[in-house]
Amino acid sequence: MTGVGKSSPQTVQDADLSGIAVPVLILGHGNDDCRVTPWPEQEELAGRFRGSPSVETVRIDGGDAGDMSSPCGPFSHHGFLGQEERVVSRIADWIKRHVQGRR
Repeated sequence: MTGVGKSSPQTVQDADLSGIAVPVLILGHGNDDCRVTPWPEQEELAGRFRGSPSVETVRIDGGDAGDMSSPCGPFSHHGFLGQEERVVSRIADWIKRHVQGRR
């Protein structure tokens, strides 16, 4: 969450991200209409991980817009509806690349 939501007054923006010294993956949907997870803010967030050896941003597009009356729910772009396999595959590939590099 890059913006304040109903359930939390704090966001990732409040954390000291410069001290994180492990690889970072930021993955979001380009059409996510949730007001606390907009893609442009996620992309900007990458620059705050100054201590990380690797920061990768991955934008997912497409899939099913689903329930537009609930843009922050799992059955919308926010939940990567219709993109689940692609998202899991991207995350798994990222993990594998970074685990193999540490052996």
